[in-house]
Amino acid sequence: MPPSGLEDLIHEATLLYSFVRFIHSHCESQRNSRSYVTDSAEFFNYVSQSAQQTFEYIHSAVDATDPERIQHNKKRLLTLKHYWATVHALLKPATDAHTLTVPAPLLQLAVDLVKQISEFSSPKVILLLTPELMYFQQHTKLLRDVSSQLQSTVPRIAFPPEMGLVRLPFSQGPRLFTNLVIFHEIGHFIFEELTSQIKHSSRYGMFVNALETSIHKLAISSTVIGISEQLYLKNLYLKWADEVFSDLFATRLIGPAYSFAFLEFTSLLHIDIDVAATCFTQSHPAPAYRLRRQLEQLDGDGYRPDHPLMKNSYAKRITEISAVDTADYRIELEGMRRAPEIIQEFCLLEPQIDRFVKDLTDSLRSSPEEYTRIAQQVTEHLSNGIVPSTTAVSERPDRSTQVALLNCAFNFYLTDMKRLGDLANSPNTERVVESKEFWLQRTEMWTLKAIQDLHLREKIATYT
Repeated sequence: MPPSGLEDLIHEATLLYSFVRFIHSHCESQRNSRSYVTDSAEFFNYVSQSAQQTFEYIHSAVDATDPERIQHNKKRLLTLKHYWATVHALLKPATDAHTLTVPAPLLQLAVDLVKQISEFSSPKVILLLTPELMYFQQHTKLLRDVSSQLQSTVPRIAFPPEMGLVRLPFSQGPRLFTNLVIFHEIGHFIFEELTSQIKHSSRYGMFVNALETSIHKLAISSTVIGISEQLYLKNLYLKWADEVFSDLFATRLIGPAYSFAFLEFTSLLHIDIDVAATCFTQSHPAPAYRLRRQLEQLDGDGYRPDHPLMKNSYAKRITEISAVDTADYRIELEGMRRAPEIIQEFCLLEPQIDRFVKDLTDSLRSSPEEYTRIAQQVTEHLSNGIVPSTTAVSERPDRSTQVALLNCAFNFYLTDMKRLGDLANSPNTERVVESKEFWLQRTEMWTLKAIQDLHLREKIATYT
């Protein structure tokens, strides 16, 4: 007669085995039939390795004969189910994000830039396609926590360090310009990683201290704010700081092109930016505030109002939105008192956020000078339908040229794309719309190819 509970254990183990086997089979079939960027391939390797480790544990778990051990193994199976349910939610979006559905050269540029941050040794960014019309960073804390609980049982199941997950709308997958918003989501990944490494990052520690000081000042200035509201404010300020940090991080790395992408994607959403511009919410600072902070960053990096990139329609619109009176800022937080003071106190964190971003990215600042150097030739190449791979490239091209190329192409799209066809004077409105969309796709395709070529030239240059 089998030990008490063993049949139940075998039943539960069989269910889990079947579940994981399907996930493992799907992972293997997709990566063997499609092309993925290197970081996604590493994520699939991790999933495959975790599956093999899980199979080994399941086989050993059902050999238990001691009733106490059987109960222990049942609990372990429950934790494994939790872990694999989390992986299940990530794998299909990750396998959908192959090189035909995402802008792989853009992601490669982003990862190459992040690798230059001293706090990171080998960062990886995995793209996930989502049916939602929104970009967001997928938090990995739950997966890390659950996998760490299993390490004593399944030794190599721990989620890899410095691996970030970014979701992008499937409809925007092949796009270039809108997908520059990815840099903002990578900023969230950086922020989360440094949060988890607070004991190892003195710069982040200084930032958190400044945050807590600001909250404390607000608390002692009022007799009505209690402990629960102080905790609420701390979490609120952290969310807002995360958003502003990520905006400035993206702006710092790729210049005005990020702000243009921010505005372009916002226009796709069901948001009246003129109405929402001054509204701070539970999750985000007001768009007008965010754009003002981006403009300040751009100005400090050399993209002043007289710079050619700051004269197109998007730059003018951004300047207009950001110029609203700060006294008009409002806040939608149910039950919170002292709303104006909450925003004012948050603004006191600006020097700390600015310093944090600058320290992390000082060597990664996008170059307005590089833009000026190549802009005319990039415009001429794109106007003639030529991939601008060889445009004004030095003997040893670097990533500043790729970033400048992004800005040149975005500005071309906004100001000069009509050179590619009769987009301005045709009496046939439908034809104008279809023609503009056609040339937009071509402009993005040529630019992505040029970025890929420049990346290859940079790699070759490192070996010569």
